[in-house]
Amino acid sequence: MKAHVISIGMVDKIDKVHYVEFGLGVNIITGKSSTGKSAILEIFDYCMGSSENNIPHGKITQHGTWFFTILSLNLKYLVVARNLFDDSRYINEVSVAPNPKDIDSSYFKEEYQIRDKKKFNPELGRYFNLTIDDIEEDLEDREYRKNNARKGRPSIRNIMPFLLQHQNLIANKHAIFYRFDENKKREDTIDQFKIFVGFVKGEYFSLKQQLSNLIREKKAIERLITKNESEESIRIARIKSILDVYFATTNTPLFLEQKATAEYIYQNHKRYLRFIADKNFNTNNDTVTDGTNDNSLVDFNTLLDSRVDLEAKKRTLLHKALDVERTINYTETVFIPSASKSSDAFIVNPK
Repeated sequence: MKAHVISIGMVDKIDKVHYVEFGLGVNIITGKSSTGKSAILEIFDYCMGSSENNIPHGKITQHGTWFFTILSLNLKYLVVARNLFDDSRYINEVSVAPNPKDIDSSYFKEEYQIRDKKKFNPELGRYFNLTIDDIEEDLEDREYRKNNARKGRPSIRNIMPFLLQHQNLIANKHAIFYRFDENKKREDTIDQFKIFVGFVKGEYFSLKQQLSNLIREKKAIERLITKNESEESIRIARIKSILDVYFATTNTPLFLEQKATAEYIYQNHKRYLRFIADKNFNTNNDTVTDGTNDNSLVDFNTLLDSRVDLEAKKRTLLHKALDVERTINYTETVFIPSASKSSDAFIVNPK
C-alpha cells in the first residue's frame, strides 16, 4: 500500500480555509514558537479518530470548525474530516485530488458524514486494508483470557503511534513508537505491526491457527506413541512371563517355533491366539489334539499335594523338636545345679 499525506488544514467560522501542503519524501516545517507547528500533527490525529482532542488551545480552536486531511491512497484520494463542535466525522474517497483552496464547510456533505463514532474507526480502517477480524495465531490462547475474549481487531488507532513519530526519534535509537501511555494499546500496536506494514494478510492468521492445531496434534501423537511403547513393553514382558510359567509347569514350550519369542508373538498376536484356541486338551487320555503327549500337568498337581503333606509333617516334627529342646533346657537348669551341691548324691555302692 502506497500512501502519503497531501495536505492538512482547517475551515474557520467564516468559511476560510487554512492548510499546509506536503510533497513526497521528507517534509520539514519550520517557524517561530506558538505558530501552530505542533498543531499540525494533532489535527491529523484528531481527523484520524482520536478519542481526545489534543489540538493546542488558541486561535486554531477558537476559530476552527472543520479540520481535514487529504491523503493519496492506493492511486486514489481519501478526504477525512471532523467537526470541532458536533464531533461529526467525514470520509470520502475520490478519484481526483481535491484542491484545498476549494474546500469550505459545504464540501463536507451530509451523505459522507458518520455520526456514530464507533463506526468511524472500522470504516476508516477499511481504506487501509484493516479488514481482518480474527488475528488469533492460536485459538487455545482464548481459553486463558477472561470470558474467552478474542483479540481486538486491528484498528486505525493502533497504527497512529507508527505514523506519528516523535520529533526526538532521530536522536533516540531506542524509540520505535511513541504515545504508549496505555499498556494494552502498546501491546496491540506491537502485535499488529506486521499488519500495518503489509507483512501479513488475513490468510496468515488462518495458516497460523492451522499450524498451531497441527503442532498440538503432533504432540498428542508423540505422547500416544510414548504411551503405546510403554504399554507394548509391559505386554511383551507379560507374554514372556506366561511363556516362562508354562515351560516351568509343563517342561515343554507353549510354541515349538524357535522364532516364537515374546516380541514376535506380540507382533503376530492374532495368529497365536488362534493357535491357542485350537489347542484344546483331551481330559480322557491326557493328550492334546495336535498329537503331543504330556502328563506334566497331572504330575505337577500330584507334586503339589505331596508338598502340602510334607509341609504338614514338617510342622509336626518342628513342634516335637521344640518340646524336646524345652525339656533339655529345663533339666539343665534344675537338676544339674542340685547334683553339684552333693558329691555323693549320684554314687552307686558296689555289691
